[in-house]
Amino acid sequence: MKIDAWDNEHAYLIVDSLIIKDKIYYSGGTQICGRLNSDYLDTIDANFTHNSTTMFINITNNINQNSFSKSFGIKSLFILIDYVKFS
Repeated sequence: MKIDAWDNEHAYLIVDSLIIKDKIYYSGGTQICGRLNSDYLDTIDANFTHNSTTMFINITNNINQNSFSKSFGIKSLFILIDYVKFS
């Protein structure tokens, strides 16, 4: 969820140092929380192959101001694992 005044800034989903999703957000949306600027709810889906026994997930952004002016939040996070055993 984009909160307040994002202006051409990115939200990233990074798995094991690899950018899986890079989404650009602009101004616009509706007032949901935060200050009087527009917010935006978004659904992000990412499917990828992973073959390590561990996984580091990083959800971050390149916001250039403090969290009083703009920020982000996660409403729901689902991680589904489709396990396939190779012979």
